[in-house]
Amino acid sequence: MTCVAHLAHRREASASQRKCGTIKVWGRPTSINTQRVRWALADSDIPHELILASATMGPNGHVSKGGAAFGIVNTAAYRAMNPNGTVPTIDDDGFILSESNAILIWLALKRALAGKVHAQSQRSSLAMPSIGAPLKPYARCLR
Repeated sequence: MTCVAHLAHRREASASQRKCGTIKVWGRPTSINTQRVRWALADSDIPHELILASATMGPNGHVSKGGAAFGIVNTAAYRAMNPNGTVPTIDDDGFILSESNAILIWLALKRALAGKVHAQSQRSSLAMPSIGAPLKPYARCLR
C-alpha cells in the first residue's frame, strides 16, 4: 500500500489489523525534529514506524538540487492531520499530534504514566516548574 493510500485508509483499519502499540511517525530521516522524536521513542522502547514524508527532501537529496521530494505533506489526507504540512507528525492509536516539542512532551507524559521514569528524572522534573506547571491540567486527561 502506498503512503497516500495508507493515510486515506488508516482510520478505516480495524484495531486487529494494526500493529498494536506501534506509533506511526511521518517525517524524514534527515530532519532534526524527526530525529528527536525517534530518539525519544527508541529511548522509551516504544515501537514505531517511520513513514517518509517531506516537501523538500527525497531519496536523492534536496529538491533544489534536482531531487524529487518524498511528498505526502501536501496531500489532503496529511493536511487533515497537520494543517501546517510540516514534519514530524505522529499517530498514536488514533491520537494525532504534530510539532516535535509537543510530541516529546506527550511521549514523556506517556512514559511517566507507564511508570518508566526513574526517581532521578522525577526529582529533576521538580526543578523545572516552568515546564511542568503548564502540563498539570493535561496530565489528568492521560489517565
